[in-house]
Amino acid sequence: ILAAPVALVADPENLVDVSDQVDITWFNGAAYDNVELLRDGFLIATLGGSATSYTDNVNRGLYTYEVRGVLGGSTTSTASGRAFAGTINCNTEEEFESGTANLVLEGSWGLTSSIASVGTFSGHDSPSGDYANNLNISLEVVEPADLLSAATLTFDHICITEATFDFGYVEISTDFGSNWATLASYDMDDHAGWNDGTANPGDWISESLDISSYIGEVVRIRFRLETDAFVTEDGWYVDNIALSDSTCNATSSVPGDGLVPTMLRAAPNPFSGPLMLTLNLPEVTTGDIQVFNAAGRLVRTLHTGELLPGTSFVWDGANDNGRSTASGLYFIRAATKEGSLVRRVVKVD
Repeated sequence: ILAAPVALVADPENLVDVSDQVDITWFNGAAYDNVELLRDGFLIATLGGSATSYTDNVNRGLYTYEVRGVLGGSTTSTASGRAFAGTINCNTEEEFESGTANLVLEGSWGLTSSIASVGTFSGHDSPSGDYANNLNISLEVVEPADLLSAATLTFDHICITEATFDFGYVEISTDFGSNWATLASYDMDDHAGWNDGTANPGDWISESLDISSYIGEVVRIRFRLETDAFVTEDGWYVDNIALSDSTCNATSSVPGDGLVPTMLRAAPNPFSGPLMLTLNLPEVTTGDIQVFNAAGRLVRTLHTGELLPGTSFVWDGANDNGRSTASGLYFIRAATKEGSLVRRVVKVD
C-alpha cells in the first residue's frame, strides 16, 4: 500500500476578505511522481512529487484542503485540513434568520419555522419529523471568533433526545474544524419541560458556557447529534447562538496614532523547535512582546520598543536566562500603549 501524505496544515493570513493568502504544508509519506492538492473536493494543483507546500489565494470563507500522492498511476488516500480565509472578528452570532450561508449542515440538519427562541427560524436536526437512528450529524457555524477577552458561548435550545442513549454535543475547534473538543452534552432528562417529548415555546433553555480557557485562540462551534439504534424523539432545536460578546469589538478598535494589533500569529502551534510570531499592524507603534507561563509568570521578553507593520519575532523556547522552558501551555502577549492581544501556544518536547 502506497503511504499517503500526512499532517496537512492550512494556515490563513486572515488579513483581507478578497484573495486572502492560505499557506498549506504537509509531509509526504513516500516518493511520488506527483502530488495533487484539492480544495473543497476539486483539484486545484498538480505539483512535483517532492512538493510539501502550496500557497492558495481565496475569498473570505471556510475551505477544506486535501493532498494525495500519485505514483505509477496509483493514488494514495488523502490528508486533510480546514481553514477560514478572510478577516476574523472577536465575536460571531447566529439567529438562523438569514438562510444557511453561515452554516455547514450535515445529514438532516436544517432550518425550521415550527418553533424559535428569537425571530422566525431555529436550527433543528430533523425539520420533517423525529430524528433517525444511528446518526452522527452536526450543524456548524461557519464564522469563527478570535477570543480576545470576553470568552463565553451562549445559546438557546430544546434537546428532546432519548435519555442516556441519544445526545446533543456542543463542540469547539481551534483548527477551523479539523478536530473538535466537547464543551457540554444534553438529553431530554436535563430539563423537566423536555420530558413530555414535544417542543413547546416554554421549553427553551438559555445556556452559557465558560470558554475562557480558549482566550487567545481562533475558535469555531458546532452542535452534533449522536443517536443509537433504538428509539427516536423530536430532536434538538438550537437558536440565538453568540460566541464571545459583541462588546469585545471595543478591545480591538482604539482611536489614536496606533491601533491594537489586529492579529498575532504563532506557528507552528503546538511547537517543538523555534516558534515564529508575526504581528499584522496597520501602522508603526511601540510595545512589548512577552511570554508568560500557564501560572501567569513572565518567562521571556522578546521585544521592547518600536513595532513595525509585519514585524516578526522568533521564540526559541528559552527563558530570559537562556534556559530551555518545560513543555506545556504558554501565552504570547503583544502589548502596545493602545491595547494588547494574547495568543495561546503549546510547547512539546
